[in-house]
Amino acid sequence: MWRFPFGRGTTATSAAGSSASAAAPIRSLADMWQHYITRLKGNPEYGIPSRLSQLTDLPSAPALLADRKIGGVPEAADGMSLVQLLCSDERLAITKLQDDNYGYENNRPIDITPFQNVNELTIRAERIDYGNPQYILTSQSVKTLHIAAKYARASFNIPADGTLDAPNLEEFFVTHGGGPNCKIIYMPKLRKPNGSNIFRWWQTDSPLNVEIMILGSVESGSIYNWLSGTADSLIHFEFGADGLGGLKISINLSWWTATNCLDASRTDLIEEGSTAQNNLQQFLQNFRDYIALRLIDKGTGLTLTLSQEVRNAIHAAEDEYGIENIIITKKCWTISPAPN
Repeated sequence: MWRFPFGRGTTATSAAGSSASAAAPIRSLADMWQHYITRLKGNPEYGIPSRLSQLTDLPSAPALLADRKIGGVPEAADGMSLVQLLCSDERLAITKLQDDNYGYENNRPIDITPFQNVNELTIRAERIDYGNPQYILTSQSVKTLHIAAKYARASFNIPADGTLDAPNLEEFFVTHGGGPNCKIIYMPKLRKPNGSNIFRWWQTDSPLNVEIMILGSVESGSIYNWLSGTADSLIHFEFGADGLGGLKISINLSWWTATNCLDASRTDLIEEGSTAQNNLQQFLQNFRDYIALRLIDKGTGLTLTLSQEVRNAIHAAEDEYGIENIIITKKCWTISPAPN
């Protein structure tokens, strides 16, 4: 046993959207022995029997515990069965569910109704494909949804102040236009969006809640409208977060009214670390840096369609921010409509 590399270990990689965990603690043979002794004692409160009598040596300890932990439910008591968790009030204490499996296809909506207080969910399926208009979740309690998939064909049901964290998603097909309507949408590798009204809410006369939307170098897709229902607070709309060239197709953003973003009397949407003095300055800085400069070069024949409000704001600030010069002269794109 002395030849095994006991020690501090390496820094573990955490779930998407959170920082890495601390380095593993120093672990001696004695530490390991006590760890397994504690787990094998069971838990009388939850009816989990002791298995200490079956322990013969340290190498046999992991096998005795192989069936004792519910995967993906870190807050459940060690050794609690799935049946007991579902039929007891202990499920109400669960706030986080995480997928411990990788590489499979998720083809059924996820029913977490029994877990009423779960606010963070991690799904590590490589592909999500429902094939028809179904929400990925049956509950709106989840405020942070982590998705590891590269492809998703589904609708999303996330609270208005929630976060959709999809760092690997490359192709997103919205079934029946049921795109996410949350505060943060993080898809830095998205290249192929498909579907009508990809980021929308069912009630098209209601405002979208999104404030930050980060996408990859979009290169293809069949989209009628990217935003519908009016996006009043979308202060950070970014293309090309993957560094692979930026926006490569014409895009219709006419529903991006940006009413709250264009308000120079407000400061509630200024991002941390920004030098902007008001929402309007933050909006113009972000539009220049994350949209205008992220358009593909030599975009002859490509059009950026905006709402009249956004178009007028860009035109009025041309002397200070030079957005029109970047889009029309340097990138060779067309802006629609004309300012008035």
